[in-house]
Amino acid sequence: MKAKNLLVIVDHDSMATFEKHAARLPGVNIAVEYVGELEQIDKQAAAAEIVLLLCWKPAKHTLQRILQANPKIAWVHTWWAGVDSLIFPELKNYPLILTNARGRFAEPLAEFAIGACIYFAKDFPRLRRNQKAAHWEQFDGGMLAGKTLGIFGYGGIGRSVARRAKGMEMRVLAVRRRIAADTTDANVHCIMPDSALPEMCRESDFIVASAPLTRETQGIFSNHIFQSMKPDAVFVNVGRGPVVDEAALIKALSDGTIKAAALDVFEQEPLDPSSPLWAMENVLISPHCADHYPGWIDHTIDFYVENLERFVHGRPLENVVDIESGY
Repeated sequence: MKAKNLLVIVDHDSMATFEKHAARLPGVNIAVEYVGELEQIDKQAAAAEIVLLLCWKPAKHTLQRILQANPKIAWVHTWWAGVDSLIFPELKNYPLILTNARGRFAEPLAEFAIGACIYFAKDFPRLRRNQKAAHWEQFDGGMLAGKTLGIFGYGGIGRSVARRAKGMEMRVLAVRRRIAADTTDANVHCIMPDSALPEMCRESDFIVASAPLTRETQGIFSNHIFQSMKPDAVFVNVGRGPVVDEAALIKALSDGTIKAAALDVFEQEPLDPSSPLWAMENVLISPHCADHYPGWIDHTIDFYVENLERFVHGRPLENVVDIESGY
């Protein structure tokens, strides 16, 4: 069987990871380019059949340049779940398959989301303040059991959140763009269309955003949506930062429109040191690492190796992205 030609785009932070796993990539001739340099990119792309984006910030202009050099690239894979930084309007005109790491990060993100709900329900910030001050103060903490959790974006992450929430005796509502004819889900009380987001927010004590970034979802958590939430609502974002109008969120947190927020993603990353979010006691900030866990890189590469074996042997690939939809 003739070896396939693989072009790997890496950054300096990811090079050691690639070198560790390069020997595991079956049936391929490998060429490597650094994402910020790309001196030989046109030559390397012209010979490639497969592109692996093994870099922290894959950019659409890099992919555009690769496809200009070789419009017949058969397969592009990014080791992240989000593809919003890659998709451009003309991409759908190319005869390629785009895949991602969807599902590789669902479990740790779901744990973070539920942990954030517990953090604010039990008022851990108050406990820490009192402990630091050696102040003995008894108070009534909240409970998750019996509360309603709303999920915006019911994909792999959303389903993992729902499973855990159901186990904690919460009532779960979900909003998703695509609703199948059979919407039976033992972990969810109701699955609603995306137009029902305000209704879901009105009913929910905790709201978890786990949706991809698309034209439709960008900025969808606006002032209007935050105004529809309960005053004691907790908002958790483990999806994409730009689905939230950050200025509207800061206002809602400042004026008491909502109780608190736990954020793993932001409109601009890293989060600017001048952002008011840093100083807010009713905000829990994670620097976009809630999906990291020991061995996460190895597991992500494992998935790619399995998919590469499928490609080399002509079998269907997993995690194919619908370029038109953006996920």
